[in-house]
Amino acid sequence: MGPSALVFDFDGTIADTEYVEFEAARCTFADYGCDLPIEVWAPLVGTVQSVDLVGLLVAICRRPVDAGRVVERHRRYRRDLLDLLEPRPGVSALLDAAAERGIPVAIASNADGPWVADRLASLGLQHRFGAVVTIDQVFAGKPDPEPYRTACQRLGVAPWAAIAFEDSEAGSLSAHRAGLWTVACPTSMSHGHAFDHVDLIVESLEEVCLASLATAVPSGSGVRGLGFGHQFGGELRP
Repeated sequence: MGPSALVFDFDGTIADTEYVEFEAARCTFADYGCDLPIEVWAPLVGTVQSVDLVGLLVAICRRPVDAGRVVERHRRYRRDLLDLLEPRPGVSALLDAAAERGIPVAIASNADGPWVADRLASLGLQHRFGAVVTIDQVFAGKPDPEPYRTACQRLGVAPWAAIAFEDSEAGSLSAHRAGLWTVACPTSMSHGHAFDHVDLIVESLEEVCLASLATAVPSGSGVRGLGFGHQFGGELRP
């Protein structure tokens, strides 16, 4: 008994690329003597909206800038930060546990295919997923349920028998609407998001173990497991 599949968001869940993007932008703004409030950036985390970095810098600094130079500075900061990126705590342990139990694993991401493929390769995780669904492979991105439904379809499992791992409001809404049992693990970028629709919120995926999840998502029952109070920690500590 237990989950028939695990489906992970990528950005912010597998690795905290959301922080990388913000920090690269913050450093770029600092080069121009401006602050970039996290409150401006956080609402966009997990969505399909892209940031007009140059336009935002001009609006905050209130002076013209060389757009090409701004983009190049941001790319340099982002490249340096990505070189230091590692999987978030608990991710590798969950992937190992799923492999030991023969549970298939997928990714459902609002990012494009090349970005996710490159990041997975740099993290050494490119062979750990049976399916990778990205924004360029679906008609509608998160919070629409299509990315998670597609991931479950490719793994050959019913959504109600799978568990989703997310870090954002838009992503967790997508998983919830698709029918997956949903675990939210916010980052510093998404702690202010609304997660009242999820089954469990944890501070770290290290708090989650598959043995505990077996009681929440009984495979083959056709019934979603009961939630555990939408609180940090909850019943799923190892």
